Amino acid sequence: MFLYYFRKFRAANPLVEPRFVMTDKDFAQIGAIRAVFDKSEVLLCWWHVREAIKRKYTKERHTKFWDSFDALLYESDEGKFWEKWHAMALP
Repeated sequence: MFLYYFRKFRAANPLVEPRFVMTDKDFAQIGAIRAVFDKSEVLLCWWHVREAIKRKYTKERHTKFWDSFDALLYESDEGKFWEKWHAMALP
């Protein structure tokens, strides 16, 4: 299904080559994106990533981690993002 729609989109917009495509962790969708937009980088949605982590690391038990992780969500400078990432308090 995804492959059909991405191919239709591509046919209607042959000059469009997205640099990034954001999705949840749907493997069929990721595969279709890679098949049709082979130069695009697939990114996982922060909300979905956050929800998956939240199931394993609760805010009540891992407060320091969540304070650090939440700061990453709003960092727009790539250098600062990686500084915060490497300094993050991992559980």
